Amino acid sequence: MRDRRVEYALTGLGSTLLAAATALGDWATAHRTEIGANRRRYDHAHPPRARA
Repeated sequence: MRDRRVEYALTGLGSTLLAAATALGDWATAHRTEIGANRRRYDHAHPPRARA
């Protein structure tokens, strides 16, 4: 039995989004500490509601 293989590639349209997506990822990495602090602050101020 042969291993199945699938190859993926961006379309031309998808490749136009690559720079923006990379920039967003770089931004998130650079600000991960601040993002985490804000998430914790929000979660503390807005606890989940108990289900009835």
